[in-house]
Amino acid sequence: GGARAAGMRKGVGGKNNIVKVDYCATRLRFEVHSYASVDEAAAKAAGAEGVIRPAKNACQVVIKGDVQAVYDALRKQL
Repeated sequence: GGARAAGMRKGVGGKNNIVKVDYCATRLRFEVHSYASVDEAAAKAAGAEGVIRPAKNACQVVIKGDVQAVYDALRKQL
């Protein structure tokens, strides 16, 4: 979980770009300061299936496997 979480953090622009993070069954849901800082390629390199951008300051990182484990590891890194 930790390495994947670090990659996801990088993919959404790093610790300082994350306003809020939550999760559901298939994805991590982020509220971000800067939409432009989201790096979809970095998120995919960390194992994301894709990145959905439903709003100006929101992105959802779709991942396979135990989303909660990645979320828990990510929370410890923030």
